Amino acid sequence: MRDVNPLAPIRPAITLPEGASATEVADFARGVAVLERLAKQVAELLHQHGKDDRP
Repeated sequence: MRDVNPLAPIRPAITLPEGASATEVADFARGVAVLERLAKQVAELLHQHGKDDRP
């Protein structure tokens, strides 16, 4: 039997408030870059272990 995963709930985008300082913008950008690298690493690990949907 195949596992069925429920769809993730739709969540609003994470954004900076208007008037954010340059430091806040830089911190946010660094955080986004870290999350993107982490997502790529997870996707690669899933692919290596045959657990993804890619052909």
